Amino acid sequence: MRGRIALVLILVLLTPAPGQATEAVDLSESRGIVGGLVIDLGLGEQDTSVSAQAEDLPRVVEVYTATWCANCVGAEHALDEAIEGENAVVLAHHRSIGEVEDPFGTQDGDWRWEDLYGSASQEVTGLMRAAPTMVFDGCRVKVGTSPSGDSLQTDYEELLALPMPDSGAESSTLTWTGNNNSGTVGWGFSFAPAETTSWVHRLMVVEAVANFPEGSNGLEDYTTVVREVVTLNGDDGSMALELPAAWDGDDLYLVLLHEWTTVAEEADGGILGALPGLGMLTLLPILAALLPSRRRSEQHTSELQS
Repeated sequence: MRGRIALVLILVLLTPAPGQATEAVDLSESRGIVGGLVIDLGLGEQDTSVSAQAEDLPRVVEVYTATWCANCVGAEHALDEAIEGENAVVLAHHRSIGEVEDPFGTQDGDWRWEDLYGSASQEVTGLMRAAPTMVFDGCRVKVGTSPSGDSLQTDYEELLALPMPDSGAESSTLTWTGNNNSGTVGWGFSFAPAETTSWVHRLMVVEAVANFPEGSNGLEDYTTVVREVVTLNGDDGSMALELPAAWDGDDLYLVLLHEWTTVAEEADGGILGALPGLGMLTLLPILAALLPSRRRSEQHTSELQS
């Protein structure tokens, strides 16, 4: 109980005050997501294939949430209003690492979230995983519940209205042969090759609705819950997949994502990229001086996440 109270206090202290507007962090120069093809697994035994050209793929909106997060309820309702009538797929990632209430999150999901959006979240709240957070197209990160415009719904609508960054994606394919317990998943992805862009492909196993009356935010029915995150090997292929058991009902489905990052930023980023005119011998004393403070920062972040 003490640990849970301490966690809630930390989250309250690090979350922006209600009157403090928070702008979305734009990562579109360095990363993003395309995809969103869906196969419903609740149909039982099937052999199904879906595909689409990049311009016809849905927009992907990811949510970081928790069953104890009272602020998340209003934010998610605002998102529902914002995407009404839009071709969009919503994925709700629940908190897992250090969690004491929420049963829906996964460790792999939290690690992925930190890798993709942790720095942007930390920039706003000091936390690498803050509920609620909304991410549009894998590159525009809106943390918290303080609108920068007239309302959260307006903020979300404006972010959804922005064009998707040009990633070079051309088409996506998802196949499933099996039932609602196990089967073989196949995927394919075509894109215009670019030396500066690298791709990672992932499969999300999602539950449409999971009922959890014990959630302290009072929502009870949690929708589009990501139950498992699977990293796929290669731009196309197939693999056997054992599905997680549905929390309740028979409403699992698959969602295919393609995540891109700019290799140039990874190669040229950090202090070496910022100081291109300095040689290694000049940089060594600077690096030596920075290491202790970096270790302290990493230790502090680790304590916040535990």
